[in-house]
Amino acid sequence: MDVPCLVISLKRATDRRNHIAAEFEKAGLSFEFIDATDARDLPARHRLSPEFGLPIAPGDLACTISHGRAMKHVIERG
Repeated sequence: MDVPCLVISLKRATDRRNHIAAEFEKAGLSFEFIDATDARDLPARHRLSPEFGLPIAPGDLACTISHGRAMKHVIERG
């Protein structure tokens, strides 16, 4: 059974991507990269929690956005 796998990864992380691609190939699994949101690219205005007005670590926000993008991808692909 071939289970579709998504790998969330920063586009600039080429060494990491090459490593994971080799591991998936060794395991005989197909996969697809989802480009992660880079915390470096987030504007400062997106770093406050709307519910509490508290700062959110840029990495935490980028991770949340990236996983949301992956879920959207899965829904769109059925």
